[in-house]
Amino acid sequence: MPMRLSGLATGMDTEALVGQLMSAQSLKKKKMTGAKTKLEWKKEAWSDLNKKLTTLYNGSVSKLRLPSTYNVKKATLSDNTKASITADTSAVVGNYTMEVKQIASAQFLTSGKTSIGSTSQVLAKIGTEGDELNDMVGKKITFTNGSKSATLEIGESTDVNAFLKTARSVGINANYDTTQKKFFFSSAETGEANAFSITDSDADGNALNGTALSYLGLKSVEAGKDSDGNVSYKVNGKTIDQETYTDPDTKMALVAAKDSKIILNGAELTSSSSTVRANGLNISLTSKTLENQPVTFSVSNDIDAVYDSVKKALKEYNDVMKEMQKLYSADSSKGYEPLTSEEKRAMSDDEVEEWEKKIKDSLLRRDSTLAGITSSMRSALMTSTTVNGNSYTLSSFGIMTSTNYREGGLLHIYGDPDDDVYSAENDKLKKALTENPEEAVTALTNIFENLRKTMFDKMRGTEYSNALTFYNDKQMDKELESYKKDLKAWDDKMADIETAYYKKFAAMETAMAKLQQQSSSVMGLFGMS
Repeated sequence: MPMRLSGLATGMDTEALVGQLMSAQSLKKKKMTGAKTKLEWKKEAWSDLNKKLTTLYNGSVSKLRLPSTYNVKKATLSDNTKASITADTSAVVGNYTMEVKQIASAQFLTSGKTSIGSTSQVLAKIGTEGDELNDMVGKKITFTNGSKSATLEIGESTDVNAFLKTARSVGINANYDTTQKKFFFSSAETGEANAFSITDSDADGNALNGTALSYLGLKSVEAGKDSDGNVSYKVNGKTIDQETYTDPDTKMALVAAKDSKIILNGAELTSSSSTVRANGLNISLTSKTLENQPVTFSVSNDIDAVYDSVKKALKEYNDVMKEMQKLYSADSSKGYEPLTSEEKRAMSDDEVEEWEKKIKDSLLRRDSTLAGITSSMRSALMTSTTVNGNSYTLSSFGIMTSTNYREGGLLHIYGDPDDDVYSAENDKLKKALTENPEEAVTALTNIFENLRKTMFDKMRGTEYSNALTFYNDKQMDKELESYKKDLKAWDDKMADIETAYYKKFAAMETAMAKLQQQSSSVMGLFGMS
């Protein structure tokens, strides 16, 4: 900003005079700035409301127009200590019997006690003294887990860590406990498909049947299948038929991997996990049933879940409608305009907040776009639909507007136990879903589809708005950009006007100085001081 020395000849406060002249010019800028601020606030208000409307559209409204939303099943079990059951939409309604024969488990292998002191101990020195080596050198130990296999060839410096790392490389949990002095192995997942083997062999690949493994408190363990296709194990080449086996020599303990097995309505079903999935049922097993003592369960339509979905959707609809009604019917803020920086400094923070809130609350008052959305959504849910020759509206299911006109057409489910006003009315919705579910579901999906289409049309992209937008966001952006350009142009114009004022005052100062100089000269000629 240039430095100006004014009023030297005239004695006038040029800065103050220019400031007063410019303040009059600033009134138009203040109005323009206030209009821009109100438009920015209005866009924010619409953006917040738009989020609520699109959430309603993408959530409950879009779901309730789909028949699958109403196709909810539930399972009721006679003994919840044996299993827990959930039913998908594809589950068949009816009664079932079930025996739990076996629950899936992982394979566990625990070595006998060893003389190993730490995981850094060299394998070839186990059971020896000094630098003496045992006959593990040159031997191979192989871990097999499904299609994965890894072999460790034992050298003079191969340590326990390398042995454990080889097991882990094929997905086997492996650890050595220095307190118990035992190795612990387990399959990472349950089921017979995850049974694993640990075997030893010489340099040429010939089986050693535990010769090298014996130093580790282990024997050769091979997982395979028996004639019935079930998992079976060989220990040092000999088949064992126990699910839990303890080796008499090394005290190695083996727990076989198992699949879950149930008998459901006479058919045997298996699973590698403790959950058996079949025919739309998810059966999570807890414990085995006693011999010839099956549990029973039934699958039925879950009326309560459907009822709650409709109830939830109507609550969300009511919440949005209340919000729109509040914005449309807000008190006027006539006489309130956005504050300038100078005006804010003269007020407390609370006063500024209250002042701005008054304006923001009224921004969508009597907004025609808002009125159109509200009216269209109400009308969409009031339409009728015909199913099998029968006409239905929401009122057919006891979904009614309140007798209190001040609510603005909010919806209530008559007979809803959570409704303080209408809980005593007949519950037509639950009755229809129970007695005539097919027609009720078709009617409800048609009505909510009508609401979905109406909302979709209201937020369809236009030259004034983007898609999924209920207000003219493009138009507002253009107007805001126009305000910015106008304000920039006005700032430039104001600078030119201010410069012009200073030039005029400078010219006056120059003229006055010349006049004073001439006057002094004349007075000097006449001998006047």
